[in-house]
Amino acid sequence: MLPYDSRLVKRKDFEKVYKFGRFTSTGSIRLKFLKNESQKTRLGIVVGIKFSKRAVLRNKVKRQIRDILRKNLAKIEKGFDIALSVRAEKIGQERLENKQLEKDLAESFQRAGLIKE
Repeated sequence: MLPYDSRLVKRKDFEKVYKFGRFTSTGSIRLKFLKNESQKTRLGIVVGIKFSKRAVLRNKVKRQIRDILRKNLAKIEKGFDIALSVRAEKIGQERLENKQLEKDLAESFQRAGLIKE
């Protein structure tokens, strides 16, 4: 589980990131990120109903992503608000493999320049 101070939870914060943030996409991961005023990086995860109508599957993907991000939180640059959304690559795709999620997340963060060297 991600620490609470590392989460993007308020609607106004998500709206700010969506409105002013920069965008990158890789595979099933879409990333919007914006520099914030603090030294903490906050992450928000969105899995829409288009991914799956079943909340159980949407929540499972969110838990998988949170776990991956928790393990790699130290590698992510500090001082950003990041809104991460997941989409199905193919119509009807409701399941994503953990290894594929890890690969897509790493590639998205690398492409956005949010990984510490």
